[in-house]
Amino acid sequence: MRGFGEFQRSQMRRQDPQIIDGFNKLRQTIDDLERAVIASGPQSVAEPRNREASAKRTESTTERSAKLAYSVKEALELVGLSRTSLYAAIGAKELRAVKHHKKTLILAEDLRAWLEKLPEMTSLPRE
Repeated sequence: MRGFGEFQRSQMRRQDPQIIDGFNKLRQTIDDLERAVIASGPQSVAEPRNREASAKRTESTTERSAKLAYSVKEALELVGLSRTSLYAAIGAKELRAVKHHKKTLILAEDLRAWLEKLPEMTSLPRE
């Protein structure tokens, strides 16, 4: 059981026994609750009764969470190019970017179209 240590007791201006007793009872209650939670084990998640309904819900949330536009940082993470390369494509009007206040956004469809327009690699580079 955790309680007041010597340092905490020395910092108290008045060592009111009722306050100390109250804190000790509170600490005992918290310890009992922690032991009860640990003893109950991991909480199990109930299986959905209808797997098809669960799959439809998952699909609809995936569709809703699909992003319409990416920030430059997000686009860099998705594509795996350098910031310079991405801004060079924007500057050359190969990739369209839009602004919202100070934020530069790249629409998901524009990013996909730009990637599809990139030339195919005809041979592997020699090392």
